[in-house]
Amino acid sequence: MVSEIKVVLFGLGPLGLAIGKGMLGKKGMKIVGAVDIAEDLVGKDLGDVFKLDKPLGVKVTNDAKRLLTKTKPDIAVIQQNHRSKRSIPC
Repeated sequence: MVSEIKVVLFGLGPLGLAIGKGMLGKKGMKIVGAVDIAEDLVGKDLGDVFKLDKPLGVKVTNDAKRLLTKTKPDIAVIQQNHRSKRSIPC
């Protein structure tokens, strides 16, 4: 039995941010990673991206494969604009 569900967020646009913020503090869930292709987000702490008063200790990356190998999440929440000409490489 899993005590905490490890979550990775894919896509940190407006909807992805809302979904991620909604997961914060939920019992049994822990955001362990975040992936986005936006260069201005890569390397930032997720707390900064969510505009929180504290860091979360989760850095945004554009390397999905490395993140998934490192964090071994239980689930991935994927939010990507279907009109985007660029996509998150997996």
